[in-house]
Amino acid sequence: MISSVQIEELNKVIEEVAALYSKKIREIVDRILASEDPYLRLSDLQ
Repeated sequence: MISSVQIEELNKVIEEVAALYSKKIREIVDRILASEDPYLRLSDLQ
């Protein structure tokens, strides 16, 4: 059975991963918004 300490550790890891993905998505969106090249926009979304 999973202990409450293990659940807390898993929650921390999940929050850290979510924060990293959020940061990366923000970077991509900022780069897309700054770009005038429509091909760059499409390639960044893939």
